[in-house]
Amino acid sequence: EYASKRLKDDKDIVLAAVRNDSWYALEHASERLKNDKDVVLAAVNDNGYSIKYVSKRLKDDKDIVLVAVQQRGSALEYASDELKNDRDFISSHYTFCIRLNIIFCPRIQQQSRNIAINCFRLHILDICKYLV
Repeated sequence: EYASKRLKDDKDIVLAAVRNDSWYALEHASERLKNDKDVVLAAVNDNGYSIKYVSKRLKDDKDIVLVAVQQRGSALEYASDELKNDRDFISSHYTFCIRLNIIFCPRIQQQSRNIAINCFRLHILDICKYLV
């Protein structure tokens, strides 16, 4: 927060800061580094909620979002609307996203019988009632 603009835009310094405190460091990084896939991957790998501070472009990046969601399931909240409503992405990663779909992906839930079938296979009946 108190670092100079030059330091906030120095990739090596921001990477070191992200490894120490990803959430706080990424919040105060330069816009250029919030759009840098290496920096963002390091941050979301440490704390999935760091995705809140990444560029719009990377909130639509399937690799970034998947790492964030694997690290912190509810990080899906900060993914792009396109990804949250991407039926193939969500259903292919339903083991990570099934509970979150109910909260963050309502359009998919009203349509998705395939996710419901997978849900039954996993014996998550209490969640499936929201899917059909």
